[in-house]
Parts: sequence; C-alpha cells; structure tokens
Amino acid sequence: MFPPPQVWNSMMEELGIRNGDEVVIYDRSGVFSGCRVAFMFAVAGSQSGVGLLHTYSKYIEEGYELDKAPVESVRTGVKGDEVGGVGIRVDEEVWERNYRNWIIEYDEVLKFVKNGNVGREVLIFDARPNKRFTAEVNEPRPGIKSGHIPGSLSLPFSSVITDQGLFKTPEEIREVLKQDLGIGCSGKELVEKYKGGIIASCGSGVTACVIKFAIESALGVPVRVYDGSWSEYGHRTDEEFVETGPGIGKLSGLDSASGSDVKIDVDELLIKQREYLDSL
Repeated sequence: MFPPPQVWNSMMEELGIRNGDEVVIYDRSGVFSGCRVAFMFAVAGSQSGVGLLHTYSKYIEEGYELDKAPVESVRTGVKGDEVGGVGIRVDEEVWERNYRNWIIEYDEVLKFVKNGNVGREVLIFDARPNKRFTAEVNEPRPGIKSGHIPGSLSLPFSSVITDQGLFKTPEEIREVLKQDLGIGCSGKELVEKYKGGIIASCGSGVTACVIKFAIESALGVPVRVYDGSWSEYGHRTDEEFVETGPGIGKLSGLDSASGSDVKIDVDELLIKQREYLDSL
C-alpha cells in the first residue's frame, strides 16, 4: 500500500535522494518488484529522472561494473540539506492529484462490481497466476478468499515477460492480448469502448505494475492500479462478490485495429476517465 507523502519524504531524505537525481531501479527477479518502485516514484511526482533497468542478470551479462563490497545499510547517513537540497519533498497537492488519477481503492472496485460496470464500463486485468484467478489453487495468504473480481480478465504477469525476466516487445504483448483475451484493437478504440479505462490488479499491488507498464507500452493507454489488489478485496468483500472459474474469458468485437498509431493525450484522458468513474 502507498505510504503517505510525509513517510515518502522521510524515506527519500534518509536515502539521500534529491529532486533532480538520476534514479535507476532494478531487482534480481527481472521486473518483478522494480515496476512497483518506478510507479511509486511516478505517483509521488518526483522530479528525479527515474529509469527501470530490465534485470540485474542482464546488467551482469553485458559486463558492466559490479560493487561486491558488503552493504550494511541502504541509508546514506547524509541529510538532503547537507548536500545542497532537502531530499525529495513531495508536493501534497501533486501527490493527491496523482493518487486520485492513478490509483483505485477498494470501495470504488466494489461499487463497480455491484453496479455491473466491470467488463462493461471498466476493464480490470488480474496479474496473478491463472490458477489463483480461477480458484483452482488456494491463495497463499491466510484468510483470503479464492477467486477473482467478477468481470475481470486473467492476464498473468508471466505472459508479458520473457523467460529471462525482460518485458516482451510491444508487438509480442499485443499478440498476447489478442490471442488470450480477444483484444486486437488499438488502445484508442479500447478506451473509447471502456470509458472508465483500464485497471490492473494482482495479489498485493506489485505485479499489477508489471502488467500496467506492459499494456501501456503495447497500447499507449494509461492503466490505473488497484493498490490493495486481491489481498484486500479477497479479505474484505463478501462471497457473493467473488467469482471462481475462468470468468468471461475473451472479449468480443475487439479483434481488429484501425488508427492504432493515433497518439493519446494521457493526462487529458485520465481526467476524463476519473470524472466518468466518479459518475458511475
């Protein structure tokens, strides 16, 4: 779950990260966790340049320099004001605007489900393994129901990355969307049909960010994140609002694209979608 702005500011200052610093994000498991961190920087409205390095193994493979000295702490011990700045000070108004535009919360998701809007006005993609989506296997967290959000689509994060942990190309991701989910249209056509936009969910809000970036790279449309994801929904909601089995499977009427190279004004679209979501 997202920390409040004050906690984020404190963390950045302890790490010695200042506005304007170039930040490179990576992890040992491909893009598993790095996407979540990059998304958090984006929502925070950081002025730092943030780059997502595909994989640590790829970095090693390319023969770049490694520091093998033991790391006792990630903290620099240097305060921002000692190095010409005050750390990354998040503007709370910017944070709130970005949070509202990019994040979906439980009460909203439940409202969409109760009103029958999932799969009709909004698309929700679930990044968990398909057997967790269908409830063929139990959730790994105790006390969490098995199944998925009614009307949502199964898009396991493993389907948009390679065996090496790299993102597949936009062309390959579009092919996955077409073959697995029946989405062969352009991003523009998709958001014209689903006026509430696209939401990514997963188990705990981490791999949702993987499919978020994958869909955005393939279709050029913004994807919101349900921050609490299934660990929240499967814990809080009643059984009547949980679905098991394959769900709706493929979508219909979205198997051909026209005007796929049309550029989308993401900021303008996010505002329009947010207004539409609030009206549902």
